[in-house]
Amino acid sequence: MKLEIDNYKKRCLFMNDSNYIIENITKLPTCLIKKIYILCMRTFWRNYIPITAKIPSWYDHYITQQNLLFNAIQNNIHFMHLPCITLPEYKKYIPGCQCKYCKNEVDITIKFIENIKINEDYEHFYEIIPDTGTKWNNLYEYIILDEDIKYGFTIFKADYDHNDIKNKILSDIPIKFK
Repeated sequence: MKLEIDNYKKRCLFMNDSNYIIENITKLPTCLIKKIYILCMRTFWRNYIPITAKIPSWYDHYITQQNLLFNAIQNNIHFMHLPCITLPEYKKYIPGCQCKYCKNEVDITIKFIENIKINEDYEHFYEIIPDTGTKWNNLYEYIILDEDIKYGFTIFKADYDHNDIKNKILSDIPIKFK
């Protein structure tokens, strides 16, 4: 029993004291030292992941933002009404936007007037919206190939809900015949 305790103490001492480990390893034959070195390096590199191979810490947020932008294009929500861009109390009505604020909280007469102005002159939309210098105010994404402008996917339609608003206003007004 005492022999086992002594062996245990020696093993603990061997594991805890780095100087003791180095001294004992240097006492071994060189071929064995080389094999221990190779074994240790293999186990180290097997578990090591370099920083360049790791997923960046910002990647999850990037994927969330890309999904948000994709859904904004799909649902015709203007870039300025995304939750990461504008606080709810600073939102203003943007014609064609299908966000909760523009669909539910804006008076329908304001929507109707703005949509009539846009149908008369589409440039009115650019007067309402501040210039961002990006594709988000454009109707289409422009692709330039060999000095020819091609139209890509639809980005934002300012007249998206014109017919819906017109039908809703006309359905609310009773028609009188003389």
